[in-house]
Amino acid sequence: MKSTSLLNIKQLLFTGSLTTDDLAKKLMPYIPNADVYIAYGMSEIGNIAMYKFNPEKPISVGCLLHGVQGIVLSDEGKRLGPGQSGELCFKTPKHMFGYLENPVETENAFTEEGFFRTGDLGFYNEDGFLHIVGRSKDVIKYYMTHVSASEIERVIKAHPHVQDAVAVGIRNDKCYQLPAAVVTRKKDANVTAKELSKLVEENLPDNHKLRGGIYFVDNLQTTFTGKLKKKEIEKYATKIYYECKKGEATLKSCPIGKEFNAERNNCDMADEANCWDSIKEARKKEEEEEKNKRNSDLEKSVAMNNATLKDEATSKDEATSKDEATSKEEAKAAQKTDEVKDEEKKVNDTLKEENLENTRAATGAELDKNSSSPENSSKKPYRTQMELRQRTHQLLRLRVNLQQQILLLLSPNL
Repeated sequence: MKSTSLLNIKQLLFTGSLTTDDLAKKLMPYIPNADVYIAYGMSEIGNIAMYKFNPEKPISVGCLLHGVQGIVLSDEGKRLGPGQSGELCFKTPKHMFGYLENPVETENAFTEEGFFRTGDLGFYNEDGFLHIVGRSKDVIKYYMTHVSASEIERVIKAHPHVQDAVAVGIRNDKCYQLPAAVVTRKKDANVTAKELSKLVEENLPDNHKLRGGIYFVDNLQTTFTGKLKKKEIEKYATKIYYECKKGEATLKSCPIGKEFNAERNNCDMADEANCWDSIKEARKKEEEEEKNKRNSDLEKSVAMNNATLKDEATSKDEATSKDEATSKEEAKAAQKTDEVKDEEKKVNDTLKEENLENTRAATGAELDKNSSSPENSSKKPYRTQMELRQRTHQLLRLRVNLQQQILLLLSPNL
């Protein structure tokens, strides 16, 4: 990558996994114009802290965001002070209701005071800056997913030839942690790494696959009370894994195990270099298969999105056509309504004229009645009272009929 290819980047955010000081400093020459931020949060409780990276100061995830409360607990559950490393626990304004259909895990996820147990080991300094140093929870973080170590252990221990097993996470810059297992066999048992790997693969989700390998040991390290020293076991597995990766480990201590090399890769047991090359080829093949699967899933997703967009466009066209038809019907109804109103206006005008004419006739009749002139007394009224009433009733009925027609026209749109 050219050092000038990222000059236009103004801001860069690190999140999702532990950011090391070395990684941030290596990246800085490529982004001299960018402000680098490091964010810390979890799906269960949201955002916790954020920090603007300063190369001159030790890397951290910054101070707690507004509304977030945090404590550091020891293994005995006691609160620790500045500079003391322990499990980080937080309260945030927004957090999950619980794990779906898993009330036990939900209850164990919170302290009695309502602080969420993150499973992350860390400390805060005198200035309030939060530092993450590792994991304490019985959870392995593979990419952006949480892998249950106890679930892996449960499946492996179910094998009749396994005495005990501990699931650990192998530190990895790309994946954060690779699930692995340290196993002790029962006496005279010959269970293979391939068998156990397949057992986990068939019974647990893909992110639980033992990508960090299987380690066979005679005994697992414990405290004087019989409690497993998981941190020490994890350190041992990590050490052997990277020694094997560099080609420095013997076949006996290879994290995949002799059985894996001989049975899965068919490599020469006497040639350590060829054996490791076979392991790398097998892993490369697995990575290519996963990549092809992701590409296939992406293509399916794109196809589904295109189909959805097409259906939405069709629905939109249908809705537009329907709206146009409705608009035409409404315009037609409005036109008929206008015609009926015009007819009603004509009736009203006719009624007014008739009333005016009848009023004039009545006035003329009254004048003729009071007149003493023989000529005037011989004249008849313009219309008789009966004819006037009949005409008025006819006009009123016509008006009612017109109003009913208007209502019928308007009723489909009501």
